[in-house]
Amino acid sequence: GGSSELKKLIEYTANEGIEFYPSIQFMSVRNDENGFSKYRDTARNLDDRFSRMFIYHLVTFGKYSEGFVISPNRLPTIVDKFLKAFGKYSFNAVSISDFGSDLSSDYNKNKLVTRQDALKIVSDQVKKIKDNVGKIMVDEGNSYAASYADHVLSVPFTNSSFNIEDESIPLYQLVYHGFVEYAGEPLNMIETQREELLKIIEYGAGIYYRWIYEDSSVLKETMYDRNYSTNYSVWLDDAVNFYNEANEALKNTQGKIMANHEKLANNVYKTTYEDGTAIIVNYNKNDVEVNGIKVGAQ
Repeated sequence: GGSSELKKLIEYTANEGIEFYPSIQFMSVRNDENGFSKYRDTARNLDDRFSRMFIYHLVTFGKYSEGFVISPNRLPTIVDKFLKAFGKYSFNAVSISDFGSDLSSDYNKNKLVTRQDALKIVSDQVKKIKDNVGKIMVDEGNSYAASYADHVLSVPFTNSSFNIEDESIPLYQLVYHGFVEYAGEPLNMIETQREELLKIIEYGAGIYYRWIYEDSSVLKETMYDRNYSTNYSVWLDDAVNFYNEANEALKNTQGKIMANHEKLANNVYKTTYEDGTAIIVNYNKNDVEVNGIKVGAQ
């Protein structure tokens, strides 16, 4: 809709009290982006080839889209240009999604950047954006970005599922709850939604959906076709019910430090907050009684 329609959207969200986080991707770029030069902007591998990113087809595993990894050396210039253009609009929030999840070195022999160098560069850019824009959102939430974030999406709720691991411990949640709002994967992208809702309540997380207005079929055979179930009208009733259930459990815990997490019985867990509020979650398909409290199935 162009800049005029964007300004109308900004005005609408402000009037309705809706936080609006336009999402920007800095760490990689598709081949056809305007202003992009792979010789100037791309990180190099150990063998001096351009560092590439690929998207693979879910069925055939064939590569159907590719992009380039941006050199950390280029990020300060790119972010400065972005902030100059972004400042023309009345935004007070932005989603810098991949700054919270990706960290790349650059083995360009003329401009070597180690992973540790890249961490410092990215951290500086996140702080710069925070200082200039206000609220920020990131994906996955590596610590150098989460410390500046107001919201983190796609926070892991499980361990790596290696055989040596017996339990998933919400260490991330124990650290960040009360300081940063966070959510796991979009509920409409997950098969076991009831279990995921219980995990949201156990971990004090937010309800997260990824929606579009059009039918999901418009994304078929595009680089966004992994979002295969995203039409909002299909999910709206479920989302309202899930939100109300989670809100009833978590409404008094927001902004409070998570003080303790423990396993009470098989598939039964207890989360305790700094004010003594405790939540017990039962993942079993039968009722259980713990500490004199009956907790219904799932």
